[in-house]
Amino acid sequence: RRLGAGGMAEVFEATMRRSDGSTRRVAIKRMLPALAERTEIIQLFQREVELSALMVHPNIVQVLDSGADEDGPFLVMELVDGVPLSRMLSDARRRREPISPNACLCLAEQLLDALASMAPPPTPRPEKSGTLRPLDAPFAGLVFKIQSNVDPSHRDQMAFVRVCSGRFERGEPLTQSSTGRVVTTKHAASTLGQERETIDEAFPGDVIALVNARNLRIGETVFAGKAVEFPPLPRFEPEVFASARPLDVSKAKQFRTGVEQLDAEGVIQALIEDGNSSRPIVATVGQLQMEVFQHRMRAEYNVDIELMGNSIQVARKTDQASAQKLREIGGIRIVTRGDGALLALFDNKYRLERLQRDEPELTLKNIIEN
Repeated sequence: RRLGAGGMAEVFEATMRRSDGSTRRVAIKRMLPALAERTEIIQLFQREVELSALMVHPNIVQVLDSGADEDGPFLVMELVDGVPLSRMLSDARRRREPISPNACLCLAEQLLDALASMAPPPTPRPEKSGTLRPLDAPFAGLVFKIQSNVDPSHRDQMAFVRVCSGRFERGEPLTQSSTGRVVTTKHAASTLGQERETIDEAFPGDVIALVNARNLRIGETVFAGKAVEFPPLPRFEPEVFASARPLDVSKAKQFRTGVEQLDAEGVIQALIEDGNSSRPIVATVGQLQMEVFQHRMRAEYNVDIELMGNSIQVARKTDQASAQKLREIGGIRIVTRGDGALLALFDNKYRLERLQRDEPELTLKNIIEN
């Protein structure tokens, strides 16, 4: 008996006879005949078979067997009696009534339980030195995301930290790896969309949100006790550059706040030349990201900005000694990134290549190093 069909396969009810003579009702998932001769579809189906066999949970249909015959590959699964979700949805549309919140929560809870059971456990993370940090070592976490304006009415900012080792306790002072400053954790929370809930403890694999930890940046390590640092997360290689300024000079403070926070998020890279933060050079991966920056400045910080194009084509990391030499050469702009890194900006890549060939002692590294 045919039970249903999808984009790649159809499902039938069948009876499986065991070696002891007993029988069991099962569901057989078979590839649609029109797709049975397409190699790439067969490979997808076989991959599904392999993955399904690895998933063992009461909320996941159990795979009993698999094989292939003249009609193509098939999958034998346990048959679960009940109402299909598709029927629940169609019935709700026919009644013009939504599925009850309790039913939705029940379905979501069962699905999340199954997904959680398949999630890989936390594993030791390598430190900057290359040593694997044990999960039971004192607390250390990696800042992997910054989010501004979670609550626009309060202009708050959250630093999301993945616990890599040890036990996190709310209120315990932590140390910021790049500066040695103390990071307060009194307002640690877990978040889901716009909702947030205070958390008192967390363990490896958990994610905590530190509210208004404004000095933290993506890729930094926070730790308790003895100093530890994980390798930083890579920054993107900018390809579009523009100078930015507020159209209304009376909103210079909101402009600086917006630039600083969106730079901390990773939306842009704010490059400051000669300490002039009122007119930063904004660097992004592409033009769309530049438009996102302009939109968020207007929508979230109430600042209309002007973006002025320039001839910059490529950026390279440098150091103090090389920066001084590059200034003497001339025609190369030296700027400071938000994390303190010095960058050299070139009008074209050919001049960069010639300079690297003629002055090999200069430090000119790719933004993202292999």
